[in-house]
Amino acid sequence: MNDERNGMTREETAALEALSLLAPARAEPEARLRARRAFLHGAEEAEPRRRRTPLTLWLGALLGAAMVVLILVGQLPSESWRVLSSTAPEGILARGDAWSGEGAPPTGLIETAVGSELELQWGEGLRLRILGGSRVELPRGPGRWLNRSMSLEVEAGEIFGTTGGALPGYSVVLATPEAQATLTGTTFAAFRTDDYSCFCLYEGGLRVEIEGDGVTEHMDEGRRIFIYRDGREYGMEPLSDMEVMKLQLIRDAGIEPAGD
Repeated sequence: MNDERNGMTREETAALEALSLLAPARAEPEARLRARRAFLHGAEEAEPRRRRTPLTLWLGALLGAAMVVLILVGQLPSESWRVLSSTAPEGILARGDAWSGEGAPPTGLIETAVGSELELQWGEGLRLRILGGSRVELPRGPGRWLNRSMSLEVEAGEIFGTTGGALPGYSVVLATPEAQATLTGTTFAAFRTDDYSCFCLYEGGLRVEIEGDGVTEHMDEGRRIFIYRDGREYGMEPLSDMEVMKLQLIRDAGIEPAGD
């Protein structure tokens, strides 16, 4: 028999009342309606989606903006290049413009005329000497937290460098069009002529990857490697006396403390 109050059988009504789903004092009208439909049709309606309040939207946007700022700041360098010495600065170009000899040159392409020389230091991690007749792409340096690497690109000429007996805490890559070398040591040189690229290692370690050949060489101390531009097989041999002298000079100079 049906219950005239709600169109259900007495058994159905009794079951719902036993579950306290129809008691007005114990359930809201919408909840009772959902329970009734679930009981009759065997499926419970999904809860309505909660609307996001303006405060929730504002907090989400603020969190997203903070994450973007952290990522951008983390990629910015925490230090900068500073000039230790220069010879004939009137022969030094920075991004194609004459350099006054005052302050650090901007990052980018640095060109030194024959007879000019520039010695730089990045923070307290890397000392670099750019000899005359060189073209070197000077990086802005590793990021503060992210992108912890720098790549020195030598288009022509010679550079000598040292990390002062310890690894700097970031990756240093020496690059020419023919090869790139990742520094795992402390005192090194790289130069490029019309005929070849050369990487020199005085102490520590240097991992050289030759472009196009898929060859990687792990160099020993006191060695240099030649990668020829005409496609000849690369060669490795001991450092020359001149290279040893130049590398010893910059190794002995070491890293200057900040502020000196």
